[in-house]
Amino acid sequence: MYTTQQQVEQQMLKFFVGQPLETRRLILSAVGADYDGFIKMILSFWEKEADLPTDELLELRMKKVKIHLKAPRLGAHGRLFTLRHWPEAKRLHGQGYKYTEICEYLKVFRKYVISAAYLKRLMEALS
Repeated sequence: MYTTQQQVEQQMLKFFVGQPLETRRLILSAVGADYDGFIKMILSFWEKEADLPTDELLELRMKKVKIHLKAPRLGAHGRLFTLRHWPEAKRLHGQGYKYTEICEYLKVFRKYVISAAYLKRLMEALS
């Protein structure tokens, strides 16, 4: 809900915008505002808004932030995984194997025990 002051400001803005250009100049000069300075200020705000990132870029950035929020801190176990087993696990995951299957593979053939949840969080954070 809008406060009374916000409603009054909206009505005043609608009135101001609805006036012809010369009337707007007169109104601004009557209140002591410099018309050229007023236009420059509006243009500066407009340029700042144009410099904002696009929706697609914002979405990509938010995905990265969410991944970093979920990513576990790399302790010794995580660093060991990234150094020795990351490329192999990434290739297995790319071939369609599930995280539990990759964990079992690492346990049997590489003698490296890791939980499926930790592996998933690590791989999402690293990719």
